[in-house]
Amino acid sequence: MENVAIMPSITKGSNARDSKRKNVGLKDARIELKTTLDTKGALEQAAALCGVTLTSFIMGLAVEKAQTVLSSSNTVSLNQQAWATLDEAIAKPASAPQALRDLMLR
Repeated sequence: MENVAIMPSITKGSNARDSKRKNVGLKDARIELKTTLDTKGALEQAAALCGVTLTSFIMGLAVEKAQTVLSSSNTVSLNQQAWATLDEAIAKPASAPQALRDLMLR
């Protein structure tokens, strides 16, 4: 069955360009990591092969992974049958029980 993905889009700020600009400016937060000498050496070597600093290498991969995790946590995948059920429920909402309607009139 084919899956349908629903991905809500939330943008803070006036537009996406503004949010990208924030990442380019002054870095005012610090992350410290502890690791083994072997791991540090491997990371430094990989960063050098990519032509970037160790910080850029680590942060680039970490940010990419964070975006993937956040995106998947905001995504609901439905098969065609589940999508049809949801679509029908949205198109024809249930009517409120009489007791609820009476309560809302108070």
